[in-house]
Amino acid sequence: MKNTFTKSTVAVGFVAALAIMGCQNDFDNIKTESLPISNDQQVAIQGLAQIEKSIVSNFVTATANLYNGVTTFESVTSDTNLGQVQNLWKLARNPWESNESFAFGPVENEGIDGNSDDWPFDITAFASILNSSQVLDQAYVTQMTTTTKGFHAIEYLLFGLDGAKTATDFTARELLMLDLLTSDLNTQANKLNSSWTTGTTNSFYDAYVSAGAGSDLYPTTQAALGDVLGSMVDITDELPNSKIQIPLTLQSSAYLESRFSDYSYYDYLNNLNGVYAAYTGQYGDITTQKNFSSLVVAANPSVNDKAITQFKLCIALMELIQPASMNQAIIIKQDQLKEIVTELQKLNKILDEDVREVLGL
Repeated sequence: MKNTFTKSTVAVGFVAALAIMGCQNDFDNIKTESLPISNDQQVAIQGLAQIEKSIVSNFVTATANLYNGVTTFESVTSDTNLGQVQNLWKLARNPWESNESFAFGPVENEGIDGNSDDWPFDITAFASILNSSQVLDQAYVTQMTTTTKGFHAIEYLLFGLDGAKTATDFTARELLMLDLLTSDLNTQANKLNSSWTTGTTNSFYDAYVSAGAGSDLYPTTQAALGDVLGSMVDITDELPNSKIQIPLTLQSSAYLESRFSDYSYYDYLNNLNGVYAAYTGQYGDITTQKNFSSLVVAANPSVNDKAITQFKLCIALMELIQPASMNQAIIIKQDQLKEIVTELQKLNKILDEDVREVLGL
């Protein structure tokens, strides 16, 4: 998802304006009394489902493109084709990391998250598979442990331990494994897409959009909204306190999720932008009629102002991290990252306490 705020000048100006206005101190004093809200919750749920369908559709397309790129690389194993596949891996990563606000339902219950993005990646176990005489086929990949497949196994194959892998470094067995793993990743994407499609067997989409209107899974609209808000709270807790804080404290890129490709920065920015998209109801060319933001405005406008301001501050601070490398930032941008951690923690508190309270979730 494209950022609302551009880099450098706009971000610096926004941060400076906040400091001058002292608005964060004022926001800290806002009372979050619950007010009655309308039945617009059902419309907001429909909008959230449309956002998720769009994210998942992008994920399907991106993983299919990645697999096609791998087959081309297998045919002509050149550095040019390797570079193209590496870029396709990053493009597939974007929608997946934007999807953290929907980390419930099928992505969790059907093993899609684990099969696609378990971390930390077990380099030792993966190397053992590659060095063994085990016959590699799709059936074997299906039963592999989640810490040896998915995004990060593919990333490790494509970029190498230090991010400097070249086409001549690939063995025939690595190329076969790359083919099997990217095919499996696309299978996971299609499985998720099927769950979020109306009319399919056990359609999760149908159960979600009928929340409060006969859904067995979601007897109330509050339950459906609560699942999304809960995921938004979870990722805005994990992002500062684990994804950033641990490698920053230990001063080691070994604890960065996408360290082989040095793509962790964009993972984290996509995490944040994905939560902002769910809150505001804007993703790509989708603008929902009702959303968390409009529901909060109806209940308590000051709380919405507080949330939007904190979102924009966090995004602006993230965009000030240049060069866009978390591998470097944990060493040379420590003060900036500590500030980001603090502000993300504040955002998490706003979502978990203020927004949850005014919406009765």
